[in-house]
Amino acid sequence: MSIGLLCYRGRFSAKPVGTNKVVGLFELTEEGLRCEGISFSWEEIQGISIVGDVARIVSYRYISGGLRFYMSTCLFVDELGGIFVDLNGYPV
Repeated sequence: MSIGLLCYRGRFSAKPVGTNKVVGLFELTEEGLRCEGISFSWEEIQGISIVGDVARIVSYRYISGGLRFYMSTCLFVDELGGIFVDLNGYPV
């Protein structure tokens, strides 16, 4: 069964760059990514940049360069409680 991340609603956790612990970064919704104090609609997300183990969500909305986190620490919990570290062979 092929599962695409955009089919899901749930919570995404990872270790942000500059911190030492994994935290809940955002909620994945039909509208986009929702976080405390920051949000991205799907239209505002231009892409993702990956350098080594660091991923960054690229958006024109945030001049600081967007949300950066370590890919090796990613975890997605869907609305049914399923826990994923990869989907279709790709890290979440």
